[in-house]
Amino acid sequence: QNALPRELSKNLSRNVCVCYDVPKQEIIDSVLNGAKTLDEVSNQTYACQGSGCCIRQVERLIELVEEHKEQLSADKTN
Repeated sequence: QNALPRELSKNLSRNVCVCYDVPKQEIIDSVLNGAKTLDEVSNQTYACQGSGCCIRQVERLIELVEEHKEQLSADKTN
């Protein structure tokens, strides 16, 4: 497995969702395992189901992980 970019690999154990104690790593794993939308990540991890204060952070993580996956895919084809 290829290493995550630095902006993704920092503070992996820090909770992104404080309402449900969902760490950053759990959200990243959810996206790496196929979740593509906020709803899919939320259904798998319970993130964003409390006050919703972490929605933007989770959306950004989805974006960054998808970019990482695209880069890995491009690297394999080159």
